[in-house]
Amino acid sequence: LTVVLVYFLGRRVFDEKTGLVAAAFAAMHPYMLRYSGDVLTEALYYFLVAIVAFLGLKAVIEKSPLIMFLAGVAGAFAYLTKPAGLVVLIAIALFAAFERPGRINSEWRQRLILLFSLWAVFIIMALPYLIFIYHKTGTASFTGKISAHTVLSLAGGGFIEEGNAGMFVKYFPEAWSYPFFALFLLYLFRRLKEGFKREEKFVLFLAGFYWLVCLLVLPRRRYLVHMMPVALALPAQGAIYFNEWLKGIFKIRGRVIAAAAAVILVVAELSIGMASLRKQRVAEKAAGLYIKESVGAGIPILSRKPIAAFYADGRYVPLPRGAKFTLEELFAYGRQNKAAYLVDYRAGVQETVTDFKDNALSEVKSFSDHDGKEFVIYRLP
Repeated sequence: LTVVLVYFLGRRVFDEKTGLVAAAFAAMHPYMLRYSGDVLTEALYYFLVAIVAFLGLKAVIEKSPLIMFLAGVAGAFAYLTKPAGLVVLIAIALFAAFERPGRINSEWRQRLILLFSLWAVFIIMALPYLIFIYHKTGTASFTGKISAHTVLSLAGGGFIEEGNAGMFVKYFPEAWSYPFFALFLLYLFRRLKEGFKREEKFVLFLAGFYWLVCLLVLPRRRYLVHMMPVALALPAQGAIYFNEWLKGIFKIRGRVIAAAAAVILVVAELSIGMASLRKQRVAEKAAGLYIKESVGAGIPILSRKPIAAFYADGRYVPLPRGAKFTLEELFAYGRQNKAAYLVDYRAGVQETVTDFKDNALSEVKSFSDHDGKEFVIYRLP
């Protein structure tokens, strides 16, 4: 279903040909395939993000409160699936409010109605969940798995300390997959000369805003991929430009070369996407499920990555990447964040805790991944 929505979005932004290419790209995107198989909510979230983007674009272009209302409904479902869905709605609201600034004075009533249509239904649908989180955690938060304080700390000093910029530079091209990223750059090069349509500006703003939030908070490849159902129309148009270039140089043979390149691309992308799920955080998943089955949901879990906390249905307490702790400092950090467990690879804990000793931490259980590395659950005092 996501592939179908990608087609309609690509057709709306460009034309039917680009929509078909974008749908093909979505069907073989390696990380959309991989993460859809690894974490069940990813596939649903891709679908909902595509719906929100399509409806939001249509509502803004047609100035339709009804369609914007439907975008708010889909956005609420996206948020209830993953809290990052709220970022998508904020981006749509900002674009609807401030695009074509010269017309704000004459269109301010229409824009206010659009914004009200979006946010009123979202608040009605999301409010019960927000109240539940508040009673469950005792703090105002958009998710029960990570607090608002943690988000702000990651987006503040953590941006520099955690090396977010370096991670973003590393993972951003990978999130596209390198062939699609090259086609995206070709698209940008061509459109910067010719100019962007409103529909293109919407897609670029929506994806760019989402990626900016990822850059500030947690620029992991998994989260950067969330925008691919929206953004794949752009490298699809780049592929159209590339095909035109080939035909201009090789004439009839250009079609053969383009077809051969497409076959090679499909094989290469699918080989990455269909990689064995044994390599995808199996030990972390097992640790999270063990905590959930043993203790129950909602447990604060200290870790460098959120995978175990996700499967434990717990609250993720991030362990600052690259930081060094003594045992006392680690315990104090855990108490400050009310963390019950520390979960990490044994080698990672030994590297993080400067005065680590075998019996210094209470080991609950360990799990081995496909490489034989031990992922350990430690109980914090």
